[in-house]
Amino acid sequence: MGRSVKTLIWSGISLFFLPSAIFKSLYTKFMNWPDERYMILHHTAPSKIVVKVMFSFVWIIFPLQCKHLTVLLELVENNPHEKIMIVGNHLNCGGVQILVLFLSHLVLTVSLQFKGFDLIFTIWHIYLKTGIYVRAIGDICHFQLPVWSQFLRIWVGSVKGTVENVTLLMETGQSILLIPGGADEIWKDERIPPYTLLWKNRAGFARLSIQYAYKIVPYGIVGFEDMVDIAFSIPAAPFWTFLGDKRALRNHQPPRELHPTSIAHDLEMRIPVYYPWIRLEKSYLVFGEAVDAGEYSGELVYELRNA
Repeated sequence: MGRSVKTLIWSGISLFFLPSAIFKSLYTKFMNWPDERYMILHHTAPSKIVVKVMFSFVWIIFPLQCKHLTVLLELVENNPHEKIMIVGNHLNCGGVQILVLFLSHLVLTVSLQFKGFDLIFTIWHIYLKTGIYVRAIGDICHFQLPVWSQFLRIWVGSVKGTVENVTLLMETGQSILLIPGGADEIWKDERIPPYTLLWKNRAGFARLSIQYAYKIVPYGIVGFEDMVDIAFSIPAAPFWTFLGDKRALRNHQPPRELHPTSIAHDLEMRIPVYYPWIRLEKSYLVFGEAVDAGEYSGELVYELRNA
């Protein structure tokens, strides 16, 4: 009888934990799908028609004026296989808008919740206007969010920002877009002036561009940070903790040789909370002259970064 009771108890425990184990296994497989290396090597650009349909409402709401796009066109006209790295700033578009029942703001409220939409906005604008499809280097936090991670990998062609991934992209000569400021620039609170660059000591992109002789094209995008007003801000640390992102820990030691985006987060980082209104204004995307990284030596990494 005792053995039967013990067997029954263990069976009950197994039945209790089995669903959670199955869920965890399925969740892990989903988060690792699609295969990262395969997507780096074999991802193809989506149809321009699909892109236009998906983002048509964004361009209507947020009209964009682009200047000096000919810099990119001239590079590919002179060499169709030119290796291009596009480097720029992030807009403060990762905050939370106060939710109110104003139907006129409902679509805008939803659209503002997607952290880093300006990067997607820029990538697809370049693609539609020039035919150049660049691969975005994303902060590792993006790839800890289910569904959003798959959207970035499949539809945007975004790649998790590790040295291994970036090296693989550059070895195959793919065009790249990255934003050294990362989350620091997305979450600029009321203490930080609009459009401030927060690159810290990040220079890995310059080091790799020298190694693989890429042409660096700088750009700047402005507009959104003039459309919103910050009401207040909240600490970002709980968000990072929720994601299991160890970069928010005080004793975090980043493995910088592996992850260029793994520099510790500023412990004082805060998430801006916007007022529930927006001023619709035109945004401006401006490209600068290309810089040939192949002309720099490894000792001039920071000189190239600041060029």
